[in-house]
Amino acid sequence: MAPAVDDSSTARWLRSDLASVGAARDLTRDAFRDVDLDDAKLLDIQLAVSELVTNAVVHGGPGDIAIDFAVADDAVSLSIASDGRNLPDVGSWVVPVDGRRTGRGLSIVRAVADAVAVESDGDRIVVQCRFDLG
Repeated sequence: MAPAVDDSSTARWLRSDLASVGAARDLTRDAFRDVDLDDAKLLDIQLAVSELVTNAVVHGGPGDIAIDFAVADDAVSLSIASDGRNLPDVGSWVVPVDGRRTGRGLSIVRAVADAVAVESDGDRIVVQCRFDLG
């Protein structure tokens, strides 16, 4: 899935550290400050960013995490890129039923986003999400 990217797209970089999860939510809020999004859509986007950055920190390598947002007429897209080689199988994203408190992040992202794609170039994993507007 290619995200709907326009010329206003610029990447933001965060350290691979759990403190970056809150910073990512703040970046998300600030990135859409001047965009006409309803509160529920913004919260969905922030939730997805929070889950994906958490996954990048917990499961990725030590390199920085790139967050990229783009706004088109009909959608918001985001991309989270991090070091890593363990490409998750998108089709296997299900909520664990064995009582674990972890393992729900990708399922949550799939539930709130209109489209999700995961790609790897061997050293980096990129998760792209699209949130339709309207």
